[in-house]
Amino acid sequence: MMKVKLSQLQENTWNPNRMAAADYQKLKLGIKRLLAQAKGIPPIVVRPDLEEQGSFEIIDGKHRKDALLELGETEADVVVLNVDDREAKLLTINLNYLRGEPSLPEYADLIAELERDTSLKELALVLPETETELRSLLDSYKEPLDDLHREAEQVALAIDQRNQFLHFRVTEKQREQVEEKLTDSMRQHQWEDDRRGRTKALLTLLEVPLGSDEPEDIGGDQWQP
Repeated sequence: MMKVKLSQLQENTWNPNRMAAADYQKLKLGIKRLLAQAKGIPPIVVRPDLEEQGSFEIIDGKHRKDALLELGETEADVVVLNVDDREAKLLTINLNYLRGEPSLPEYADLIAELERDTSLKELALVLPETETELRSLLDSYKEPLDDLHREAEQVALAIDQRNQFLHFRVTEKQREQVEEKLTDSMRQHQWEDDRRGRTKALLTLLEVPLGSDEPEDIGGDQWQP
């Protein structure tokens, strides 16, 4: 790793990554906080620019460079890789898109732990979610946060791997509309308002055959539906 001037870093011509303005502001705020605490940020990944001596082409970290410039910084830490065009493009894709998905119960655990010292309003300034989304996440996983409950749920899932849980992010209005349609379907078919009944109602609304291999109810009351 080495430190170079931001003016030496050139944007590549192939990066398809686009960041929403709100997410970019959160990134910049996070970088500003780290700089104020004299802590480093993840280095920008670059390769030597063969067309311009002393310059480097960014493989990953374009938005970090932009944020540093706007914050008045003049230098950044970089990792220099000697790779050809093909490898540079593959790395851009890998570093931008091949990332894991958070386990929602464990993510809720982490947010709950952070909330002890930092309000959800403050967390929403630097995390991808809004304050409302963070609150909804915590409310949805209040019971699974209990270790015994989580262990029981894992055992139940291991017993019957046929159960598949789907999670969707929707607005409050969309959620209300979905709930209304589920309730109407359950009432029409005289199904109980539980996980099994809600699953049947959802599959019916989506015109997916119920079949005989329907999911078993293993408990829990989080909205999934």
